[in-house]
Amino acid sequence: MNKYDYFYDESDLGNYPPKPEVQNAPKGLVNISLNFVFYILIYLFLFQGDLKLLSAVLMVMFVHEFGHFFWMRKFNYKESRLFFIPFMNLFISSTSNEQITLKEKLFLLFSGPIPGIFFGIIMLYFGNKNSHESLIQLGWIFLVWNLINLIPLDTLDGGALAECLSNVNDYTIKLITTIVTTCLVVVYALLSKSFLTLIIPVFLLMRLRSLKHLHEIRYKLDNKGINWRTSFLLLNNKQYWMLRKEMSDEIEPNIFANSDSSITKEILNTFVNRQIKSVLLNGPYIDISKRGITLTIVFWLLAFIGPLFFIFLLI
Repeated sequence: MNKYDYFYDESDLGNYPPKPEVQNAPKGLVNISLNFVFYILIYLFLFQGDLKLLSAVLMVMFVHEFGHFFWMRKFNYKESRLFFIPFMNLFISSTSNEQITLKEKLFLLFSGPIPGIFFGIIMLYFGNKNSHESLIQLGWIFLVWNLINLIPLDTLDGGALAECLSNVNDYTIKLITTIVTTCLVVVYALLSKSFLTLIIPVFLLMRLRSLKHLHEIRYKLDNKGINWRTSFLLLNNKQYWMLRKEMSDEIEPNIFANSDSSITKEILNTFVNRQIKSVLLNGPYIDISKRGITLTIVFWLLAFIGPLFFIFLLI
């Protein structure tokens, strides 16, 4: 007997009310512009007003994320959009009505860092050949930024790659890489006396805490026979309310519990649905053999080690 049998049993589906569908309000041009200005000011502070360096970093970030964005549109991701997150790179928000295949997912993930690494190597080569300092600086930013994104760290492309290729909840991988990265950044900050860099470990530790909490919720759901390896769109009414009941301690603030206001209920449902979506993990459909997965891992390693070898020769 499968532990998810009752979760997928539809014999009592009619006993459950419809799951609330909350439409996301479209972001207007004014909101996007205000967010953009806000993050530009943060980056200006970080780069101490160096507009040239800031422009270079923003261009590298845009090229990286546009690679993801372009293929998301090609693979029919719905509501795809780009937005800034302070102290990190651009992120993509999207939803998909269909399960993406592993081939598509891997292509999508590599489409950000691989072109950036290629551009970085080309710029460094011609920059050094022609003694062009600006081109060299831009090449370094392209290369370093995209190499960092290949590290199997949560929120980076490498973390998503590890999650896809392992086909499991890779909490242990993310835990180890987050701890190691945090330690390395702290050591670098202390040795270089770049104390502003210490803000990165703070964000990483906050994320680590969130990962631990998410892992505990998923473990609890598994023990209750609730499969969280699916998407919000695929949940039927019964599955939604089973999931919501088990997550009630996490997602339903007491301030909303006894309210009859339709506006308050809509706000609550929006909040609840977002929390539920954050727990669900709709993995890609596996359409690659074990040999193909092994070759992908080798390609991933070469994509990281190859540019490091190029840097060694350059230095």
